[in-house]
Amino acid sequence: MQNPQLCSIQVGLPQTIGIEEATDPMDRPWSTGFLKEPIQGLIWLGKTNLMGDGQADLKNHGGFDNQSMQTQSLKSRLLINLTTPLIEYLLKI
Repeated sequence: MQNPQLCSIQVGLPQTIGIEEATDPMDRPWSTGFLKEPIQGLIWLGKTNLMGDGQADLKNHGGFDNQSMQTQSLKSRLLINLTTPLIEYLLKI
């Protein structure tokens, strides 16, 4: 197994995409949190989000109990100190 590496952290706030007057339902406005940009340097990790990041559909995405099983181990390590900037903390573990 290879050593995991953190290649990038990307954040973005929800955006509305589409055209109000569109006749095709697939072209009408909808919201997404999928559009993200890479950050440089330190970023703050809150209890449910990275600073500057968000999800458009909070019922199905985001939140403390909505994560994949792969993140369980990392989540338990991050719970040690939720006030430490993410990069700084990841360098310690």
